[in-house]
Amino acid sequence: MKLVTGGLCALLFALTTPGQARTSASSCESLVIISTPERFDYLRSNSAGRNFRSAWHRSYRAAIQPTAGFLSCGSDAHSLVQNPVSVVPPAKLALLNLAVLAACDAIDGVTDGLLTDPRQCRFDPATLLCRGAERNDCLIPRQLESLKIGYAPARRTTGELIFPGLVPGGETGWDMLTAANPEPGSIDVGMFRFLAHEDPSWDWRTFDLDRDTTLIDEKAGFIDAVNADPSAFRAHGGKLLLYHGWNDGGSGGAISPLNTIDYYESVLAKIGPGQQDWLRLFMVLGMAHCGGGPGPNQVNWMAAVERWREAGIAPDRLIASRVTENHVNMTRPICPYPAVPKYDGVGSTNDAANFACKH
Repeated sequence: MKLVTGGLCALLFALTTPGQARTSASSCESLVIISTPERFDYLRSNSAGRNFRSAWHRSYRAAIQPTAGFLSCGSDAHSLVQNPVSVVPPAKLALLNLAVLAACDAIDGVTDGLLTDPRQCRFDPATLLCRGAERNDCLIPRQLESLKIGYAPARRTTGELIFPGLVPGGETGWDMLTAANPEPGSIDVGMFRFLAHEDPSWDWRTFDLDRDTTLIDEKAGFIDAVNADPSAFRAHGGKLLLYHGWNDGGSGGAISPLNTIDYYESVLAKIGPGQQDWLRLFMVLGMAHCGGGPGPNQVNWMAAVERWREAGIAPDRLIASRVTENHVNMTRPICPYPAVPKYDGVGSTNDAANFACKH
């Protein structure tokens, strides 16, 4: 096995068999085949949304940071995000998360602290609004507005989508709303300072969502992986396994699992349905960014995609494990999207054997 580095957080390696060489990629936050499809035989990619419209995702990340002043969607938007009372403390994110789970956990038939499909959750955080002075068990109006920005998609003033919003269930990972850092991260600022404005003295406090998203798309759109037609990869027998954790709020709340679903569906819209012979998406309940989180998040993804490419065994049902102190205390099947794991109604809900993948 030959190891080479490449891509953002990506590990590329060649698997050599007698008479034939295979090249695969295992990555977090990248979708390298979109620009170089002929180089790979199979790919396992998590949180592909960071490269898909990566520059726009930076705009979204900036847009929800309460202390950054990165917002342009209303007359008082800047005062909202710059006002300290807009900050949502970690304890209140935890309060919100508990309320979300209390309202939506049982929708999937199992009360386990996990949301099988957070899009089915219709919890309104306004139910936590303080009736009077601020308390630890409620949200003041400014905090509620900050949370609504987190859940909402980032859009231009025309309504055009820039990046989808976050989903219920992963609120405790939205550190961006807690103002844990006094200003945006260096990568986020650098995208606009050096690529968009080409000005090392550019002040991030002047960020405008519409203007600067357009500018960075014009200047650095080449770094985005948005091609929804990877026909060259498919044509030579390539296999693409995408997965994303439903609890992903990577980089403190910047990455939405809905973006990977959007990419997957854009491929089907472009080249037609019925692409399961080479393309599959797995959404993992309770998994955070590229792993971790409260749900079962350990899966042998590379073994699955290797069996698919080398032996023709498609990944119809994968098993995810949750490991605590070196002990497996939960297993759950991971199903090809849009199928989801459904409890059979008999036996332990911590045992994958008691679940089936259903639409």
